[in-house]
Amino acid sequence: MEAQNFSNKPKITKEWLANKIKENPNKVIGRALLAIFQNQTFAEQTIQETKAANGIGFAKPDARVGSIGARMFATYGTLQNWVIEVWMRPAKDGYPRICKYASQLHDIACAKKARLERNSNLIIL
Repeated sequence: MEAQNFSNKPKITKEWLANKIKENPNKVIGRALLAIFQNQTFAEQTIQETKAANGIGFAKPDARVGSIGARMFATYGTLQNWVIEVWMRPAKDGYPRICKYASQLHDIACAKKARLERNSNLIIL
């Protein structure tokens, strides 16, 4: 069995994420919301609020709508238009609102890549 190479993934930046959203906003935003939601603590996921100031998961103003969107995507594999519109609205920097999480999404992708690389080196007997 040949080891897979996961090193060709691009760095997730605000610019990269903004361009990726244009290709398929429903899927990209849905997957991003789900990844961020999964980084929330269990208590934060349950109450749909951010309590820990740890720089992981949603910021306080985004916690409720982010949690709703993540659960919607996890359950139905799609987002309603109003959720997409919320996350597509430009922030002060001109990028869609979801792009403020680009750095966190990059960290999540790197952690996933590291897990996949470790698992691809296992020998199955």
